[in-house]
Amino acid sequence: MATSAAALAASQASGGSAPAQAAPVFVQQPSASLLCPICQDVYTDPVITSGCHHSFCAACIAQSLTFESHCPLCRGRLQASDLHPNLALAGLISELLVFCRFRDDGCTQQIRLESLQSHIDQCPFAPRSCEFQRYGCAFKAHMTICSFHQLKAFIVATDRRIGELESLGADNTDAAQAVGEGMQLDGGPGPAIGGKGRPRSGSIFREPIQDIWNAQGSTLSSQGTIDSHSGKVYSLEVYGNLLISGSSDQTIKLWNLQTSECVMTLTGHSAGINSLSLLPGDRLASVSSDKSIKIWDLHQGVAVHSISHLTSDALDVCHGSGMLFASTLDANIVAYNLNNYTRVGTLSGHRWEVWQVEYTSGTLFSGSHDHTIKRWDLRKFQSTADLTGHKRFSHGLKGYIHALASADACLLSGCGDKTVRVWGTASRHNN
Repeated sequence: MATSAAALAASQASGGSAPAQAAPVFVQQPSASLLCPICQDVYTDPVITSGCHHSFCAACIAQSLTFESHCPLCRGRLQASDLHPNLALAGLISELLVFCRFRDDGCTQQIRLESLQSHIDQCPFAPRSCEFQRYGCAFKAHMTICSFHQLKAFIVATDRRIGELESLGADNTDAAQAVGEGMQLDGGPGPAIGGKGRPRSGSIFREPIQDIWNAQGSTLSSQGTIDSHSGKVYSLEVYGNLLISGSSDQTIKLWNLQTSECVMTLTGHSAGINSLSLLPGDRLASVSSDKSIKIWDLHQGVAVHSISHLTSDALDVCHGSGMLFASTLDANIVAYNLNNYTRVGTLSGHRWEVWQVEYTSGTLFSGSHDHTIKRWDLRKFQSTADLTGHKRFSHGLKGYIHALASADACLLSGCGDKTVRVWGTASRHNN
């Protein structure tokens, strides 16, 4: 199904080849009033709305407005023209004290956030590029303790000898090419080594090595391409010998897995299909950005029920314990009776859109753009635990929960922090 946009990358460090900056480490934990309600990190370029006076990171609210024209907190109408820089909030944040990025290298300075980059540019503890970097020095330590520096005489001598050998080899290049131009695989006319009529590259030693390998049995090959959709494919389900696909082109298609032919197209949604879920009795549930849920009879190929009173885009769907669960863009999960599709409750607690719902071992889990995974008591419709462990900010990426799956009584979660975590019974109770 669709996932949220990637988080902002951190700005580049000074010094040319340094990696992207990590998030600043604050001397004291910033007040919750200085955290963006969307990304849950300290505001970056804060802006304030002119109507409801809520503040957000400029990039976070810009991303939000690409999904819907509402304030994420009060749901009031909101447009980009309603946003203005929050200079007072930016001033408070600029005064926060942070540690130097090179604290692990020995710097003990505490600097105001607004002066951090200036300090980094001049910090005497900043790692410098080592002259032996090309030999493998990671240049994370100072030259005085560089192990390559201690071998400088040997390295210089070896470099000189390598240069002499390269010069000698260059003298023989023309002779080698001349021999290569005359060689044939079978001693007679025909293409050079590599075959299949492909032109020679000038030397037998330059021919691509992959021609030597037989790809049969060593690589996977495509058995067919399904390309009838005119939009992105967000969800797949396997139903017997059929593949079911849901697309942003507002259609659901059923495909014969043996022939890759489309055997049926289901229409009825007025916006993109975000998720599908097979139900008992040869039924299929689909949720869409048109704020509706449809139940389909797969034998007849028709919608037998439609739920259209959702208050926001429906993002994911699953079922269990006799109920159907649909998550929404306005941070809720709505539960319906699986037999008559009457609404039986709403699970609230996330602060941002719920991209994933997964039912396993009698328990419902949800993953959200607010960085959390929640476990739900389906008798009380209350959250009983937050599963923590994914990083909220790692390597320039936000810790949004993008994927949930279950297997062997375990929950698996995929996150923007570049990790997949496996949650067992013990970890669920511990978190």
